[in-house]
Amino acid sequence: MISLLENLLAKEEWRKYQLLKRLERSSYFALSKKEIMDFLEISNYVLKSTIEQLIQDLEKYDLSQEIQVFLEDPFVQLEITGTASSETLLEKYVEESVEFTILLGAVLGKFKSLNELSEKTLLSYPIAYNNFKLLNKYLANYELKIDKKFRLVGESEKNVRLFLTELFARIYKGHYEFLEQSLEGPVAFKLSKMESEKMTIHQKIGLQHFLYVTNLRIQQQKYVESATEDVLFNEDLQQEMEDAFFMRVPAEARKAEVIAFLAYYYSRSEELGEKLHLTENKQLMAWSQKLLTSLIQAFPKIIDSPEKHGAFLKRSQFLHFQLMETSQASETIQPEINIVYFQQNYPTVLEFCRLYINRLQQSEPVLFKKKKQVLFQYLFLILDTFSKEALVETIKVYVDFSFGSLYNQFITENLNFFNLVGAKITTDIEAADILLTDSRDLGKTYQVDCVVWLSPPRPLDWANLGQKIIQKRSEKNSEV
Repeated sequence: MISLLENLLAKEEWRKYQLLKRLERSSYFALSKKEIMDFLEISNYVLKSTIEQLIQDLEKYDLSQEIQVFLEDPFVQLEITGTASSETLLEKYVEESVEFTILLGAVLGKFKSLNELSEKTLLSYPIAYNNFKLLNKYLANYELKIDKKFRLVGESEKNVRLFLTELFARIYKGHYEFLEQSLEGPVAFKLSKMESEKMTIHQKIGLQHFLYVTNLRIQQQKYVESATEDVLFNEDLQQEMEDAFFMRVPAEARKAEVIAFLAYYYSRSEELGEKLHLTENKQLMAWSQKLLTSLIQAFPKIIDSPEKHGAFLKRSQFLHFQLMETSQASETIQPEINIVYFQQNYPTVLEFCRLYINRLQQSEPVLFKKKKQVLFQYLFLILDTFSKEALVETIKVYVDFSFGSLYNQFITENLNFFNLVGAKITTDIEAADILLTDSRDLGKTYQVDCVVWLSPPRPLDWANLGQKIIQKRSEKNSEV
């Protein structure tokens, strides 16, 4: 799936971003020129030009000390410090793109028409018009558009606000000056009363952007339509109705505005979600119970952990509530998650989530519209709630190096990471799937697949063990 952010880029910026992205995800941070040219469908001349422009852009955005790209025929190579990524460059490109400029102009209400924007930003009108058409084409996928009055509108005002919140939080992070609203006043006062200690930094940023966007839309007299209040406690609702932030809203629209705000606020974290009465929402209950029932059918060992069923249902209800507090564009705004890791380490759980979500297409279209987001959230929830032994095929590793028991203990303690993917240390060589050692002959003697490490192990040695675990699990799954 091409992300919304990528769609906002001009061809040249998209090309440079894709080049950096592919280098970043390559095994050794290097790709052959031919491979890149074939992927981008460009000539050798254009590739050289693209690399030169990318290097200039990294300088421009103060990323040249963190990301370095250079050409050493026949390879293009990358050196990174780990303090920035291709996503950093993508966000910079989007912020300066023509389509984002048009969108921001429509959101802020700074221009009465596309022609006025063109004149005041010194942007060629044909270029502005072509980008305007493309932008509206993308926005239509999420029931949004820029109308004839050059204003961003949507079939749901709540969806408009969630979309802008997610987009601005991604591009601007903790900066709000672009909204051209004073940091003093309604938003700052409202934020001072929020329980910020119960939120992570990203959650706080999201809430701040949501409040700024809400304040802007209220100033523009764009109000949320009627909303469901069944999960909110009445005393919380009444208290917010009397808050100065919402007293500016006409009486007929005030309750819906308050419900929209409280729902988003309480969705920020599970701790804040304790103030919700989620069991009152039959839809959330049905989604969660159906998920648990299907999970038990797919992984019968879960039945042996009945004490975790209640916790799973509770967390699942809140997760489904959170999913409803995201825009229709949310999964195309978020940074990309590489699914390969989960395919290798949790193949059965991932396959369960995929099949389950595919069945939602007919029965639960609301959830299916956010299928990518739902898939990962289900995956994380399942892995965090139930033991790995109940979900994945355990791979047993026997550790025996020639340096003695203390060295073996040292290595064993450093293998804790592999516990996360279902690898367990065994003291029985007969039961072992993998022998981890510094002697290849031991593997032959005991007829056990072995991984031979240098001492101390190199990064490559750790990677080899990871690959062997993946291989053995794949073999076991294929035998089932």
